[in-house]
Formats: sequence, C-alpha cells, structure tokens
Amino acid sequence: MTDQEHTEVKPQPQSAPVDNELLTARQKLEKFLNEKNAVTDVLNQIEDQTGVPKIYQVGGLGGFIAFYMAVGYGAQILCNFLGFLYPAVASPWFLKHEEEINRDLNMIETEVSGAANAAVAAAKDHAAAAAAQHITDQIQHSGSSDQHEPEN
Repeated sequence: MTDQEHTEVKPQPQSAPVDNELLTARQKLEKFLNEKNAVTDVLNQIEDQTGVPKIYQVGGLGGFIAFYMAVGYGAQILCNFLGFLYPAVASPWFLKHEEEINRDLNMIETEVSGAANAAVAAAKDHAAAAAAQHITDQIQHSGSSDQHEPEN
C-alpha cells in the first residue's frame, strides 16, 4: 500500500452564521475596512498603488505607533493626542448605542458586585477564624504560664 491510500480526508467544518457579539477583533476590523468611509477610501488608494492589503496597512500603522510611543521622541505628545482623539471619536458612537451600553454596564455591575460580596464574605470568615485562633492561642499561652511559675 502507498502513503496516498493511508491518508484520511478530514471534512471541512461548515461555516455557521456568525453572531455580532462573537466576532473576533480581526473580523471586526475587516468588517470596518470593507465599509465605505473616508479612512477606507484612503486605504483603498494605498492598496491600489502598493498592492498591500488594508488589514496589513492598519496592522503596520498600529505596530509603528505602539513602538514609537514606547521609544520615540515626542511620544508623550502622540500619546496625549491619541488620548484626546479616542474619546472624541468614540463619544458619538456611545451616544448612538446608549441603550446597549447601559444594559451591558448593568450586567457588569451585577457580576462585579456579586464577586465583591463573595470576596468580602470570605475575608470576614478568614478574619473571624484568625481572630478566634489568636484568642485561643492567647488563652492557652496565659494558662500555661500560670502553671509554670518560677520558684524562688
């Protein structure tokens, strides 16, 4: 028998419909890069001239900015500019999706407060057990010193 007869053909998984909440960061970026807006118009022109796909252009620019902010001259100015730019761009989006955000924040608040309550309860239990052990140790220590007083 040859090697070709022993190879198995693995079935390809069927692509399931993708829910928007389950999209990966790359899929979200690709979806954004396929929309029609000013940024993608510029990226399309660059792609036509250079042949470099838009996703690689964005990744390269992001990597350059991250590297420059770590070691570059004037990185603090760039960091402050990006810190100003993100809220300015994100604010209209948040205003548009306020209802979804409130729902998500309420869910996060519930989960965090539940975890915090569990942590506080565990800390109280631990503190009570430690205090009880300390008191027990003190009682045993004071009881043993009464029995073994030095003689004159």
